[in-house]
Amino acid sequence: MSSDNELRPTVSPDDEGVASLEPFEDLKRRVEITRDARFQANLRLERRQKSSYFLTSVLSLFVIVLSLIPNIYSLNQASAQTLLALTIVNSVFIIITTFLEASGNFIHKGEQLHRSARKIAAVFNRLMLLDEAERCEKEKIRNLQIEYQDSLDDCPFNHDNIDYDKVKATKPSLFKGRIYGGFGRSFFPFFRLFAYKFHEYSWTFPHAVVFLVTISVLYWMLVLDGFGVATLVTSP
Repeated sequence: MSSDNELRPTVSPDDEGVASLEPFEDLKRRVEITRDARFQANLRLERRQKSSYFLTSVLSLFVIVLSLIPNIYSLNQASAQTLLALTIVNSVFIIITTFLEASGNFIHKGEQLHRSARKIAAVFNRLMLLDEAERCEKEKIRNLQIEYQDSLDDCPFNHDNIDYDKVKATKPSLFKGRIYGGFGRSFFPFFRLFAYKFHEYSWTFPHAVVFLVTISVLYWMLVLDGFGVATLVTSP
């Protein structure tokens, strides 16, 4: 009959050390990902705010230029009505951009996420200051886990998925076994960065389309004489 010692599986000291470090490594990975994602979210929201200001200024200047065209060109009725329609459409997009800027509250969200990221960074720093023995102590890891969760709960906002994807693109080592690792994996970070920028500025695409359409119609109307010859206004 076998004794209890013979039935009990043998575990090497190295395996025990790896197993005891798993909670530390898992918490370290999650804290680092969340910290970077929230710092990135703050930068993205700052860029969004600045882009909104810039786009509103450009569209406002463009509408002023449109309103001055009748003082430069002598337009027939069809051209004048088309110009009025273009002016109204561009003015509507100014209103939409201003409304989105006000309702988005990007500066406030960015500040809250930045404050949360700094708290999470403090947890990360305390994790990295633990020595090898402390990294295996469940009580210390549990306390830091609670502090990390409190930092998350203190912030009323969360970062977007694209901020998480940006971390995937810049730090793929944190996602070993969790992201695609097959053929062409070296191109995935570039693809994710492209997708990140595309998503970040996708809100400007309707504005760009309206701007390009307006320029095209003006060229067709004033240069190609689409509604008839448009002559320069001459002083009497």
